Amino acid sequence: MNGMVPQGSTMPIYVRLAPRNGPPVDGIAKFCLYENRLKPVHVLNEWIAINVARTIGLRVSDAYLLNLAREHVDTLASKRLTCSSEPLGFGTKRDSLVSIPNSISPLFFDRNEVARLYIFDLLMLNSDRTAENGNCGVDGDGLHPFDFGASLPVDVPLQGFERFFFGSHLRDRAENHLCRNWLPSENILNNELRRTLDILGSTCVPDLALLAASIEPSWQPSVEMAKSYVEFLYVEQRMIVQQVQTVF
Repeated sequence: MNGMVPQGSTMPIYVRLAPRNGPPVDGIAKFCLYENRLKPVHVLNEWIAINVARTIGLRVSDAYLLNLAREHVDTLASKRLTCSSEPLGFGTKRDSLVSIPNSISPLFFDRNEVARLYIFDLLMLNSDRTAENGNCGVDGDGLHPFDFGASLPVDVPLQGFERFFFGSHLRDRAENHLCRNWLPSENILNNELRRTLDILGSTCVPDLALLAASIEPSWQPSVEMAKSYVEFLYVEQRMIVQQVQTVF
């Protein structure tokens, strides 16, 4: 897939999802808008990241890849879209999430869950979950992150992940992260880091390989890149651990 969409070019749009059988349901779709054309790169990256987040134990909404007919896109923002065919989007069930207020005590959250979200965002290159743009809510008694559109590499040579990871502004992402001031002990962070890397290698890499073999051919490059990047994290975990530990 050539002409990868730059970071930050996703646009959230509220839609009415119309299943083949049954009435429309409320949902959220996200499209990639770039130079007045829709491209699915960030939609796929977000969909992949959501599934990886669930696999490592984060609470996230269900996510589905959808082909939405234009008549099902029902917002003012949709008028900015010029694609006449059925655009690709990803949809989630709308959850009743309570935004995290500044006054909430970090003691409210499970320490392992805070560490897990922090580690996930650092490894998945997500720079978009900050105090100014939390992209996280409260679901019952725990964290419920959303918006993963800035996750995973875009248009990086498959042999260039090491240079890319070290040039990914890791320290900046760590210092600006929503959970930075809530972090638990280094012992908990180290345990979550090693646990996450083990799950990435033992479960996520095989799952992404199966997905790449079954998904629509035009989407395969994005899935293959995500699989290769996750595999790089696992194979080079000794180096990755040393690097990530510097921002604990």
